[in-house]
Amino acid sequence: GREMNIDYPAEVYIIVVKEATESQYKRSIQVYKDGVTIGGIGSMATWSDKRSQLTFLAAGTLVHVNVKVTADTKANKAKAQKLALQIIEKM
Repeated sequence: GREMNIDYPAEVYIIVVKEATESQYKRSIQVYKDGVTIGGIGSMATWSDKRSQLTFLAAGTLVHVNVKVTADTKANKAKAQKLALQIIEKM
């Protein structure tokens, strides 16, 4: 019964590919023209500001975490990293 106004529609998508290889990871990040390597998340992780997506490989699982909760790319990146670490904990 309470009215809410949201300036930015929040979106979070998580795609999981089991039994993935390093080759599949590298192929999936080829489209990231602005890709930046992120340390401390799985065995490999790359963030794309343009796509607002973090892709990482951990325990043989390829995961894409797409986060658009604000217009601020740094905040989206931080939220994606936090989600990625939570996903790895559950693996």
